[in-house]
This record gives sequence, C-alpha cells and structure tokens, in this order.
Amino acid sequence: ARCADKGLELLICTPGRLAAHILAEPPSLSLGLCSRLVLDEADLLFDDPDFEQTWAALREAMPDGVASAFVTATLPEWVITKVQRELPLTKVVKGNALHRTAAGVREKLIDCSAGERKRGDGDAGFELKATALMHELRSEPAKRTLIF
Repeated sequence: ARCADKGLELLICTPGRLAAHILAEPPSLSLGLCSRLVLDEADLLFDDPDFEQTWAALREAMPDGVASAFVTATLPEWVITKVQRELPLTKVVKGNALHRTAAGVREKLIDCSAGERKRGDGDAGFELKATALMHELRSEPAKRTLIF
C-alpha cells in the first residue's frame, strides 16, 4: 500500500487484504491508478458472510477499464454468473497450467518468515518482508519484476 501512490501497473492480492485496505478509515490504498488487478484465492471473497458489502466496496474502488482476473481453484457457477453480469468482459479460463511458471520467467521464493508472530508487533512483518525484498532486488537487478 505504501508504494502505490503513483499508481500500479499490476496488483495481485487476496480479496480480504484488498478489502481491509479499501475499507480502512482512512483507506490505506487506492485503486484509482491501477490498470490490472488479480484477486487470488477469489473463492474466499464469495464465501465471506459479508459478500455483498465487500463486493460492492471492491467494485466501487475499481476504476473503469481496469483489467481484472479472479484466480481460484474452485468457483461456484452462481459466482461466475454474478461476476460476468457486473463485469461483462470477464472470461472464464480453466486448466491445469494456470499455476505453472511460464517459459522464460525465472521464479524465486524469498523466505521472509519470522517464526511465530506476536500480538502487537505492528509493522514488524511488513518491515521484514520489505527488507528481504530490497536485499533481493539489489543483489539481482532485473528489468521487470513481479512481486507476489
């Protein structure tokens, strides 16, 4: 959220985390300049007891013309129908290859776990992840990077 002030070409997140940022007072993230949005584990959004409220907040936050993708292992037909009604350009893509790394793309897992988390650690998790990420970006510069 801290790095999104100038806009994002691509945002990949879970619906719950995105909703938490959008519904915070004040909101800690704006999608106003986002051009591509990928909601991972999208089935969690639709299992949410506050589905209608959360979905409305996400839809309102999404700018016109944003390309969006919903990624999940399972998605009920009623959800597909609802999403396609509200986002008519939505296409359903299914297949085993969706979670494979594409040819020519190098994937690297950065372990930034801190062991057991403690209540009240505030931004400690963020700081740990940011430090690990900056170390990797400095040690292996790349022309284009996808952080997930």
